[in-house]
Amino acid sequence: PGRGDARALDRVDPGLGEAALAIGVEAQREIGLSVGDTTLGTLVANLGYDKVRMPKPVFRPEPVLDIVRQAMFLQEVANPAIRYALAVPETLPLLMCDRRQIAQSLTNLLKNAAEAIGARPQGSDGGEIHLSVESQADVLVVAVRDNGVGLPAELRDRLTEPYVTTRARGTGLGLAIVKKIVEEHDGSLEFESIESGGTEVRLRFDLRALALHRSADASPGAGDDSYYSTGRG
Repeated sequence: PGRGDARALDRVDPGLGEAALAIGVEAQREIGLSVGDTTLGTLVANLGYDKVRMPKPVFRPEPVLDIVRQAMFLQEVANPAIRYALAVPETLPLLMCDRRQIAQSLTNLLKNAAEAIGARPQGSDGGEIHLSVESQADVLVVAVRDNGVGLPAELRDRLTEPYVTTRARGTGLGLAIVKKIVEEHDGSLEFESIESGGTEVRLRFDLRALALHRSADASPGAGDDSYYSTGRG
């Protein structure tokens, strides 16, 4: 589908555009994808997660701070009752990555954090989401920390499996997609329960390994993340 098609699908069900972009035109024809009568759950149920394939990442050196700031700004606008905070060092190395896919991963994590805060009992203290970036030698770490309901112990080891979700209306695909993207960027996805309540999720990238993924057109900021939308996990 084109970018306009993805946006139209997102209006039907947030996240549907993401899935439509991932599965490819032939698979959509196979199940008769239609804006009017298809939801994300129906799409995945008919197609099967094993056939959902993310586009191959296009690696370019990108200013990671710009990606992080944009993702956070969009969520601040969508969730004005939540307080957002960003902590970054004065300088950061460029990240060799697919800008669209990293932006998608961050947005998925930020949306999950906001949903975890929304799931707390009424009368809870104000919701807070902290986003941080730090560079440690040859490793770049991006962390999203919230004071939401936290991780259920029985699902902690299965959170990145397709269809596993803690949300009543979740698709169970958000974190599975994040894991796929991070792994294709030579990285790892980590979860930590916060003792006082909430969760911290960390994306850890190997800068030395990523430096080997230089694309033919490797100019900073060349990626366009405008057509990438994210789903509920």
